[in-house]
Amino acid sequence: MLALLTVRIRPLFWLFVVAFNVVGVVDLIVNYYHATQLGLPAHAGELGATYAIVILYVPLLMITHVAAFYLLARPQPTVARVLAAVKF
Repeated sequence: MLALLTVRIRPLFWLFVVAFNVVGVVDLIVNYYHATQLGLPAHAGELGATYAIVILYVPLLMITHVAAFYLLARPQPTVARVLAAVKF
């Protein structure tokens, strides 16, 4: 929410976006560790419908964070290069 509120202040916006992704990835990794320590794979049959969260939603979150890091790390096109690539 803070990133959306600061979208016009670019340095602060990018700081919030990077912080959100770092915290999200660290949280997912810590949760993977805790699930392994608690033996969650052995209790998969007892999760019922919430098993879909573990199987579908959590990997999608990690993929989304990795894609966001990729988009943040790639070089941003400058206006001159973008305009030069546009064919009128």
